[in-house]
Amino acid sequence: MATFKEIELSSGFPAPDGKRAPLSARLPNFVGAPPASDEKLRGLKVAVVGCGAVGGSIALGLARLQIHTLWLFDKGKFKAESILTHCVFPGDISGPKASILGRRVKHISPATRVFVFDGPVESSDLRVMADADLTVLATDNLFAEIEVGQRCLWLGQPLVQAAVHGETLVAQIRFFANRSNGPCPACGYSQAEWQALDNQTRYSCDALNDEAADAETDGPPTMSVSFLCAMAADLALVQILRHMLDLGSAVENNMLQYCGFDHQTIVSALKRNRRCPCDHTAYRQATTLRAIADFTLSELARMAGYDTAVGLNGVSFQLGRLSFCESAACRCMAMRPLRRFFAAGARVGRCRSCGEKIVPLPFYTHNPVPANVIADQMERPLRELGAESAAWVKLRGPRRSMLFYSPETERNRP
Repeated sequence: MATFKEIELSSGFPAPDGKRAPLSARLPNFVGAPPASDEKLRGLKVAVVGCGAVGGSIALGLARLQIHTLWLFDKGKFKAESILTHCVFPGDISGPKASILGRRVKHISPATRVFVFDGPVESSDLRVMADADLTVLATDNLFAEIEVGQRCLWLGQPLVQAAVHGETLVAQIRFFANRSNGPCPACGYSQAEWQALDNQTRYSCDALNDEAADAETDGPPTMSVSFLCAMAADLALVQILRHMLDLGSAVENNMLQYCGFDHQTIVSALKRNRRCPCDHTAYRQATTLRAIADFTLSELARMAGYDTAVGLNGVSFQLGRLSFCESAACRCMAMRPLRRFFAAGARVGRCRSCGEKIVPLPFYTHNPVPANVIADQMERPLRELGAESAAWVKLRGPRRSMLFYSPETERNRP
């Protein structure tokens, strides 16, 4: 399973033979910029999801701004076709995108802390992204878009989404403020995109010459040219710079679109789609004093400010990737009460009669789980309910919503 690793300067590159110039050596004195703009940029922490042609160029641009910390997420590997659009060399083919890009970033900016995750973003720890000042989304994977958009909504964290449409020479940058129930990437999904998501269709340049990817890919690979990807990356960097230094008009909840056919640039407002199924709640965050598994749900509710004595109407709980199952069944179709948390694909036992696996019933499986469904288990420690692996709990309620992190997660995050 992929884990975060920190990139050191000596990893994959020779040691530098000269001093690095400070950012101030080339940073303009932007009109209206605050004093010590270089210091503000050096303190910036950014997560980049998608290290392809667009995301890779954004990461390299951030490296040249000598920012404080950069997290890179990508499960893909470079292909021969990557050379046509990405900032890579023939020797990079077959190597992991995030790690190779991380080493290049570290060589450009040794002072930047660089962490890479060579796996799907949905498998990474939620706490890591919470440390970023903003997140950049540069992938055409609908699953990753939903996941990252949802995380940034929960964390109340700005999200910059950069994309291209090669056939029309369009570069598009969306800036989501993620405050006060604003828009998210899924708010603009068309019916066709929701259908593609339901059908588990993947649109990715990673599908080229990858038998494993081809087996699960129904859609065509993304087609573009290197200069359009570079333009999208540059426009995203402009928006990030303007946001950080408060330059010009506001960029929040706006879409910037450039079309190469007529050189028109359009800026339009992004609006919340009230039918969007994503959870647009921004959660307060807190780290618990002991492991999440040692708490009861009642304790967590009281810590969030709810009076459990008068009931928890409208309150729900999500424990990491775990689901709560009320009832299960086996081949002999005997209904069995389960009333515990389980991870997808985990074994929940075998039937003593038929010997077959006991399978959680979808209708009786909840993620998140409403408080009234789990009311009889509220006073039991979570580890007794199968949730010993939970690193965080998301409590959503009508008056206050909280994200609780385990102290173990706090100690181990990069």
